[in-house]
Amino acid sequence: MGAIAISELIGDALYLVPGKHNGLLFNVKTTDPIALASALAGIVVVSLLAGALPARRVARVDPVQALRGD
Repeated sequence: MGAIAISELIGDALYLVPGKHNGLLFNVKTTDPIALASALAGIVVVSLLAGALPARRVARVDPVQALRGD
C-alpha cells in the first residue's frame, strides 16, 4: 500500500503535469500489481542469498578451532 502512494508521489515529481503519467515503462502503470510483486520477489531472493551464502560458509567452520584461533 505504501509503495503505491510513494510511486504516485515520485511520478508526480518526475513529470511536468501531475496525475497525467502512466509510468516510465511502456504499458506498465506505477500501480501494476505484477510489477510490484516481481520487484518484491526479486528483493526477497537477493536478500535471502545475501544472508544464506555467508551463513553456509560459517556453518562449515569448527567452533573449537574458531575459538582457539583468536
